[in-house]
Amino acid sequence: MNTTNPITGDSALPSDARQTSASFFYTSPGHLRAAAHLYGVSSVPLEAARVLELGCGAGGNLLPFALAYPDARVVGIDMWPDEIQAGRQAIQDLGVKNLELLAQPFTDIDQSLGEFDYIIAHDGFTWAPSDVRAAIMRICRDNLSAQGLAYISYNTYPGWKAGDTLRDAMQMHTHSAQTAAEALGGATAMLTLMSDGLFEGHPQKAEILSAIARIREHPEYYLNSDFLQASTSAFYFVEFAGAAGEGGLSYIGDALPHNEISSIFGKNVQLNHSLMAIGQPKVMRQQYLDFAMGRQFRRSLFIRQERTDTILSLPDLGRFTDLRWAANFQWVGASRKQTISHATFINPKGIKVDLDNPYAIHILSALDDAWPATLSYADLVFCTQQVDVECADEQQHTKAVQRALESLFEKGILRYSLGAGPYDQARNANLAFIPCVSAAHLAAQPTACEIATFNLWHDTQTIRLTGKQRELLAMFDGATNIAALHDNDAADPAALISVVTILKRLGALIGCDSAWLAYYQAQLKNAKGTREQKLAAVGPLFVYANVLSRCDAANPTTRQGKAGYGIHSRKAEDTAPSPSQQQLKHILQLKKQGKLAEAADSAQRLTEKFPDHPSSWNMATIIAIESNRVDDCFEFALKAIALKPSASNPYAHLSACLNQTQMWVDSRLNAARALILDPQNADAWNNMGNHYRHCTMPAQARICYQHMVNVAPHSAIASANLANVLGDLGNIKEAVEWNERTLKLEPNNFRILSNQLFTLSQSADISAERFVEAHQDYGRRVEAFVRKIPKLLHTNIKNTDRPLRLGFVSGDLYDHAVANFIEPIWQHIDKTSFEIYAYQASPVHDNVSRRLRGYVKEWVPASTMSDEALAARIHADAIDILFDLSGHTGHNRLPMFALKPAPVQVSWIGYPATTGLTAMDYYLSDNHFAPPALFENQFTEKLALMPISAAFKPWPNSPEVNGLPAMSNPYFTFASFNRMSKIGDEVYRQWARILDAVPTSKFMLGNVYDGIRKEVTAQFGKHGIGPERLILKDRATIPDYLRLHHQVDLLLDTFPYSGGTTTLHGMWMGVPTVTLTGNTIPRRTTSAILSQVELHGFTTTTLNEYIDTAISWSQRTDELSALRQGMRERMLTRHSAEFVTKHLEIALHQMWEIWCAGEKSKSFEIAKQPMN
Repeated sequence: MNTTNPITGDSALPSDARQTSASFFYTSPGHLRAAAHLYGVSSVPLEAARVLELGCGAGGNLLPFALAYPDARVVGIDMWPDEIQAGRQAIQDLGVKNLELLAQPFTDIDQSLGEFDYIIAHDGFTWAPSDVRAAIMRICRDNLSAQGLAYISYNTYPGWKAGDTLRDAMQMHTHSAQTAAEALGGATAMLTLMSDGLFEGHPQKAEILSAIARIREHPEYYLNSDFLQASTSAFYFVEFAGAAGEGGLSYIGDALPHNEISSIFGKNVQLNHSLMAIGQPKVMRQQYLDFAMGRQFRRSLFIRQERTDTILSLPDLGRFTDLRWAANFQWVGASRKQTISHATFINPKGIKVDLDNPYAIHILSALDDAWPATLSYADLVFCTQQVDVECADEQQHTKAVQRALESLFEKGILRYSLGAGPYDQARNANLAFIPCVSAAHLAAQPTACEIATFNLWHDTQTIRLTGKQRELLAMFDGATNIAALHDNDAADPAALISVVTILKRLGALIGCDSAWLAYYQAQLKNAKGTREQKLAAVGPLFVYANVLSRCDAANPTTRQGKAGYGIHSRKAEDTAPSPSQQQLKHILQLKKQGKLAEAADSAQRLTEKFPDHPSSWNMATIIAIESNRVDDCFEFALKAIALKPSASNPYAHLSACLNQTQMWVDSRLNAARALILDPQNADAWNNMGNHYRHCTMPAQARICYQHMVNVAPHSAIASANLANVLGDLGNIKEAVEWNERTLKLEPNNFRILSNQLFTLSQSADISAERFVEAHQDYGRRVEAFVRKIPKLLHTNIKNTDRPLRLGFVSGDLYDHAVANFIEPIWQHIDKTSFEIYAYQASPVHDNVSRRLRGYVKEWVPASTMSDEALAARIHADAIDILFDLSGHTGHNRLPMFALKPAPVQVSWIGYPATTGLTAMDYYLSDNHFAPPALFENQFTEKLALMPISAAFKPWPNSPEVNGLPAMSNPYFTFASFNRMSKIGDEVYRQWARILDAVPTSKFMLGNVYDGIRKEVTAQFGKHGIGPERLILKDRATIPDYLRLHHQVDLLLDTFPYSGGTTTLHGMWMGVPTVTLTGNTIPRRTTSAILSQVELHGFTTTTLNEYIDTAISWSQRTDELSALRQGMRERMLTRHSAEFVTKHLEIALHQMWEIWCAGEKSKSFEIAKQPMN
């Protein structure tokens, strides 16, 4: 039997079917005030506002506001007495004094209730009887204050047409129900049928499923009132707005203003809507938009009609500057890869947002650091100063911030307020639960409990805590200093940090800025928590110390507690004992002398004597960076940041440390923080440049290094890095000049000398003689430098029959081309005759490194070892033959080879030229690369030649070779996938000549990232080649890069520095390369590879021949097609790992026999051996 509501006469529902208390952020007075401001409408400040909600249920939508603004008057009215009673009990339990709940029919409300500044009627207007609807409209007019805002939400057509279908189906299915419970059961069953049993071709399927999803967000009683009893379930917006106008109200706009901007629904909607809506009034324009996007639901704002003239037709996004902003989206760790060009964020409810705008990424990251507090528009401009190093203009920067903020606003993921947000004026000196969260209640729940609650932003949240985490909840009573707990060794720091992180993210904790600041400082100062937890604390600490404090300086009353912290912080630093300048200079002098161990000991003593002064930890960090002690550097930098979070240097030091551990995004973020605090920080500019260079963004890296040179003109690092990136950009002449400038600063900097030699290898202006002399000069300088070091005596047993120990020194034992060449050798070499020792000269260690370790007897991380220490280790390992796999490339250890730690030393694979060292006995190559008659005088080493000097390991699961594209395309496709640094002006000019001679051709160029796309197009344009002839491809994964060859007919080589790995990849995919050979090995790598597989018809010796050959092959497509299909067989017969390894073993035995015989190293050639 049905029961009846004594107020309305409606059928009552079982208690378990009534609406649970919920809150909705877009109905909160704070949000409504901010939204109205965007439409030009002023409203009453929140602190003493009068708020009325019609249909308040148990008051869950009013509690957050009442708790945040205790001086406001808040009233809720509902027609269900049980709901009101439950709400009153909750109010009493929470001790809320300013919230009153009334059980009363809306039709009985009159002006005696008083005026209200905010009237809210959420999700009840549609299903209400006509007299109740009229009452809601009347209350919104008669009880609304002069500056008041009214909010009414309702279902709208055309989107809710699917809702009508659901209503008809449910009413038909439940027409014979005798009780409310029976009717609800039938309605729920029909929802299941419509959800799971719709025909795939149902024309309304998508709309019905969307309506079902929205219905299921509501409690079951919603089905009874909105569907089983209602005859009208929606309105056209124009009808509703007209009725409101007749009732004395004027439409402002949507409470989610972005929903009224046509551009967010796509360009087609924007264009056609603008054409259709020309000259139409505001309401009609919005009705057209509802038709275009199928809107199902509206959240409308109204004011009294006498204020109509103040309303803007659309939200004015220029008013963003007046608002404060918040967001609760965490950067997903998996998306924090190398760059900040793409990122994924997720909120506590699992909603993901993918961003590709670096400004938007930085904004959302800064808002996440500040959450649940707000940041002003000026704060966002402040936090994003170093997002785009190419943007030096402040006005352009602000425009970029505006555009990014608009993009986030249009996604509907931001919270915003006009004035302070609900957490901004917290007075709690210690972190504490917000009033609606009870520590005792949470702690009493069973294991893995889930407690539904809300925060002061009106977000309904679910708190999930483990039993161990719940044991810590009593600490958040407002009386306990959470920060001080980090000093307690008995506390579990990781558990405490995880609880604070969870509760902060849910908005369940509140505290003044100084409380949060003290918490993060204590966490970092005392080195508590996991590495990830400590790194995650840096961002919030920066924001609380440097961003939120900015508003205090301008207006000390804006935020509570912060100004006091700032004074305390300065006093703490001023009064803490500090090291003297003499002590600091002494340590720096030890560093300069290379006495790093002694410097480290002195720095440690400094931190022990002055533990509370940041300069001690800064010095310890500097020495740890220089010594490659990454873990120490990380901890020391965090302590320095904790002691002085407003200082620039500690963030720069942390950035350098993160660079070394390949955490490129976090490195960039901290470099940016350092530069925000001090734009003249040379180390920060260096780290930023290193980030961009690693991410193959040399144009941006160049800007950073140029800044570094400007602020540190006498820094060798600055000028050397600028030279390196100029080389990356193909500006070889400038790179050589900057290297020369660097060498004037540090004549015996062997790393810079190597950089200069590598740069010269790409120069078209250097003769072979000068090129060789430059390498020999390097060798003379290095060997003169090491003469003061005692020689190592070789006691290796001179036995030609025993197993030999092979040592390999390389900075490329990771996902690098060198590793790709060496792995098949290590895999196939005879382990009974050779033992492999690997000395990893770079700090990079990845999956390839881990795989390589499986082939060796000993793996030695050598990046932190000095040359003497590494030589001593190799000598102690009794290595017989030691390989250099780097030459003059990055992370080389050639000065160590000058100490001659092994009796036989060989340079191989990594560098196509001599090392210049007389201590290097052999250069391992083949007759194709280095025919002795032509090249023996270009090496200080003796040439050890094999039939083929390097194995090629194809990429696993490489794409199959396809047919020649020109056979089906109306054009011929040339291409190059070589490094952009190899492409100079002359190369562009000659490629353009080829394209001009083959007018039906196109040119594909790989590795063209956004930063140089315009420059590449302009380079071709200078020579008359338009962009329609170009196919520019960004960097790609190896499988995608190989697949690009399916579109290529013929590759064109770069000069003077030819291709190598790219030539081999091209051949593996069936595409040969036309090359211009030269008189040094860097200029003949491709010609040597082609010679190995007898493809002599693609090698040229003059520019005219190069051009003529490319043109000729574009006309011989049948021959190219045949070559394409047989290319892999050619390679497999000549480049197999077994073939190369067999001849390498013979060469190694011959080297060893020469040494055992007491002879000097001498050139030799291994004849081709038959294979089994």
